[in-house]
Amino acid sequence: MTDEQLGAAGGELEAQRASRGREKRGSRRQDSSASFRMRVDEADLHGAARNVGGGGVYVVTGDELRVQIVLRDANGSERSEAGRIVRLEHLASGTFGVAIELDR
Repeated sequence: MTDEQLGAAGGELEAQRASRGREKRGSRRQDSSASFRMRVDEADLHGAARNVGGGGVYVVTGDELRVQIVLRDANGSERSEAGRIVRLEHLASGTFGVAIELDR
């Protein structure tokens, strides 16, 4: 990914932050109590560090994080899907939300 592409990606991230709260999903969702297990495929990501500090670094990449996820419903029925991580969200200390776009 070129510096120009990375700069554009950084701008897209800012636009995404500004548009939070608007519905972007392509399909309806329903509440779930399913459990899951997920495997993140081996990845070698490349990109640019946007800022670096003593306690962390913020990076931008055009590379995808591919995953395999198995969902188990309350009846024990399992469903296996492949997809890619499209959003990570820090919810609280030690708790993260992970949005996955499924392959269809």
